[in-house]
Amino acid sequence: MQGNAAIGAPNLTDTVWLYGDGSVFEIERTVMYGARSSLPKGHNTTDMPPFGLMGILSPSEIRDVVQYVLQLSGRPHDAQAALAGARLYVERANCADCHGPDGKGNPSYGAPDLTVDVWNSGGDPETLYKTLYYGQHHVMPGWLGTLSLEQIRALAVYVYVTSHQPGPGKPSTTSYVAADRAEQ
Repeated sequence: MQGNAAIGAPNLTDTVWLYGDGSVFEIERTVMYGARSSLPKGHNTTDMPPFGLMGILSPSEIRDVVQYVLQLSGRPHDAQAALAGARLYVERANCADCHGPDGKGNPSYGAPDLTVDVWNSGGDPETLYKTLYYGQHHVMPGWLGTLSLEQIRALAVYVYVTSHQPGPGKPSTTSYVAADRAEQ
């Protein structure tokens, strides 16, 4: 459940979510209908566009945006390149349309929060460059019809509990489950 960067599979043991808020309901919906699965209720909103392949950004501009993303995530970066990348992020690449002007992402689109330093496909500069150049189109199938509703619910609860294990500064799992029940 730690994820697999080679296929863009997220770490399901942390509390960082691409879609929704990580509630049992949201996890269950994702398991049922998938992401980019083409199912009518799936998360089929957006893809990461291939800015390099489409000629929107040059290789050097992509490197500047990578430096800005590194800056957003609090990692070592080239400040001058990050400044140029910040302009490209907002203006020419329109990254802010999905990731937000502050880089905090949009769970309605599945656009990750670039400020938390959590990466499904790897966050090193080379991988970030490839992501911007080639884009991404990761698919998670929907399991409705393959798994029973009871199995889907059990899986959603399991993922929820696993991702909300108590740790330093985190409330107990019982608190999270009670809070999730109150939401529904």
